[in-house]
Amino acid sequence: PDRDPWNDGFRSLYHFYNPITNTSGGLFTNSGMPWALGIPDSPAGNANIDSQVPDPSRGNHFSYMDARRNFFLALTYKRPGTSTFVFTRQDSDVRTNLMASTFISIGHVVHLLQDFAQPQHVRAEPHNFLCRGIASLLNQDIATRTYENFINFRVIYPYEVVTGNKTYDIGSGCEETKWRDFFRKTDQIPPASTGPWASSSYPIPQFSKQRKFFTTRVEDAAVLDRRGLADYTNRGFYTEDKFAGNFTSPPATLDDPSFSIGPSDVFQVPGKGNVTVQQNYWAVPDRVAPGFADPNLRNGKAPIFSTSLWKRIRMGIPTTVQPRGYMTLRNYNQMADMLAPRAIAYSAGLINFFFRGKLDIEPIDQKIFAVLNQGAAHTVDADGYPRKPDGSIFGFEKIRLKVRNSTELITESGSNVAVPQIVGAGKLVAIARYHRNACYKPDLSGERTQTFATPPLLAGIITEPSCAAGSTRTNFQEISVSADLAISSEADLPGGRSGTPPATLEKTFDFSADPIPINATDLIIQVVYRGQLGEETDGIALGAVDVREPTIVTFWNNSDFYYDGTALPWKPFNVNYPLRPIQFFRFCFGPNSAERLGYWYAPPLAANAMIQNQQTRLAVIPAPPTSPTDTFRVKGTPVTTAGVAVPGSMQPLVRTAVGRIAQANREFIAEMTQNLPACQAVAPSLEFWCNEPLQRRRSILLGAPLQPLAWVASVSSGFNTADAGEFMTPAVGTVQALGEVRFNDNAALANCPIPPSVLNKSDAEIRLQELEEVARSFGVVL
Repeated sequence: PDRDPWNDGFRSLYHFYNPITNTSGGLFTNSGMPWALGIPDSPAGNANIDSQVPDPSRGNHFSYMDARRNFFLALTYKRPGTSTFVFTRQDSDVRTNLMASTFISIGHVVHLLQDFAQPQHVRAEPHNFLCRGIASLLNQDIATRTYENFINFRVIYPYEVVTGNKTYDIGSGCEETKWRDFFRKTDQIPPASTGPWASSSYPIPQFSKQRKFFTTRVEDAAVLDRRGLADYTNRGFYTEDKFAGNFTSPPATLDDPSFSIGPSDVFQVPGKGNVTVQQNYWAVPDRVAPGFADPNLRNGKAPIFSTSLWKRIRMGIPTTVQPRGYMTLRNYNQMADMLAPRAIAYSAGLINFFFRGKLDIEPIDQKIFAVLNQGAAHTVDADGYPRKPDGSIFGFEKIRLKVRNSTELITESGSNVAVPQIVGAGKLVAIARYHRNACYKPDLSGERTQTFATPPLLAGIITEPSCAAGSTRTNFQEISVSADLAISSEADLPGGRSGTPPATLEKTFDFSADPIPINATDLIIQVVYRGQLGEETDGIALGAVDVREPTIVTFWNNSDFYYDGTALPWKPFNVNYPLRPIQFFRFCFGPNSAERLGYWYAPPLAANAMIQNQQTRLAVIPAPPTSPTDTFRVKGTPVTTAGVAVPGSMQPLVRTAVGRIAQANREFIAEMTQNLPACQAVAPSLEFWCNEPLQRRRSILLGAPLQPLAWVASVSSGFNTADAGEFMTPAVGTVQALGEVRFNDNAALANCPIPPSVLNKSDAEIRLQELEEVARSFGVVL
């Protein structure tokens, strides 16, 4: 057995549970259901039977409670403090260990549930055998040890025939030798028709609480009406030593009229000759799937025990008296044929229940998850971590998205009661999972580059950078974890009732204490809910979206060129189209109907204006495309100083971008998106570069599309010129560090103001516009 760091006790003593008494029922055993669930034991009562609080004195730390704890920590664990290579690598290993522990714990719980598909475990009948000296004095007789040994042998034997190798190891050498010799002498080789269960059509049960997979004793007063796996096994089958015992189901008296007598079987007993036994049939009550077609039934009844004519004669029992029943291998095969499919189905049901919680995540209407001013002061350390001047991580501090509870309503098996999986008191937390481009530099020299390719070619040559810190993709996954958002009711997280889903609800997650690095790659955003989920007071629901990596959008003052709307190329500035500094600048995103303000640059002094070649460089996390025509839109809007009236206006070259402009090289693109523009396959064949057509204009950095701001001799708000390299890439210049990331406002996103025109305005009017711009930057509308 797995070593338990808290209590390395004799775990097999906790594998018994009598659902009628709510105890183990044995002298030296302990109740298996609370042991499996990790809750306090409630001998003979129901006081703690649905406890959702882990028993602090539990000896089993591979319980359902531990699985749930480990699962949440596997998603969210990260030690507090500043990220370093050593710590983040250790944290990654811890999360992997926690996820492994989640599945180990679920495996322990499922093992115990399956134990309750063995009648001896739910009727308190010992069946142990030890080859340990004096401990062997406690061994049970051969009859009580037959069922598990024979069924194990039955499952393994067909594989031994095929492979020619002995694969069954009972764990006790002397016991295995005894049973193999027994099966050989009595020729009890399972035929192919009673081999292992390759599949089962028994319907997978659904219940609203994990406890109900074991027993529904609280909900169903009558023993015959209960729907848990332990309930079915306990009331449906006898055991060899105790047989009926003090149980009323199956009937304690074998002359009960509910039995039917079937044909006799003849067995050869070595050295004794033939023995004739008579099969006795009974209808085993099933309240979950009463119409399920079990094998070998006669008029809906199964051969659950045998009576011996030889025993009757030898003991002189009158033919009018029904002797004690016995369990033959035919009865054991029948039990296994009925119990194993249910053990499989109930196990699947419990696993489904554990992982049932689901969240739908969608981008906001503007299709951008985050915005960052890449020009803000930062450096990169030797391990490739971007750092602010104070040493903290430089990255995205707010994520906006839409979410709803998409957990399916549970219709309980056997009762058809519909139980909505709505939320109650709990919390939401967002997790960003990523690798990093360790070669990243603030001047973007650590990015991949791509040469220009003349249409109709899709893309030029991609060149990988090299750096001392490593590569463009670190070899282990890191996470950033947001602050919690409190959830108090379904209104905070709608859904969980099935049918037509409600609208997703917009949420803003605060990552300021643990920013998502600007050089994140292979980026996935998860949202986890933990709290009341249906009737489980501490459930978990999880959703994820594979977003595109941080994409750089550079705006620069290109007013030294203008476009007169007639023919290319762009023309150099002159007296009619003078070089102008840009006093105010807005970054907006989203469709015209829902355009929102993401970044605001409004310096108070003209000396800080965006002059020739000065750049505003922003990073955004866009949503993945849902179709080849799905786009996200970004726009820069400048406001210039007063001057000579000109026959045009200062405008951005408006572009839309399809999905991610530079996808990570280890990203697995869904089949739906493989045909997006300029998806270029690289080895291995399932990995893709995805580049948007805007990216093919120059020898520029992947992930750094350019948005020139230039004079346009037209009133058109948008214009797209031919892909002929009409813009020169900006010369090396200053990247604007000032400005406010308005995306990070705690309030709802502000509408992007209508860009003012500088044409035919007086100096006073222009000054008033400037004051209004500054006021708006502080949230004041004049």
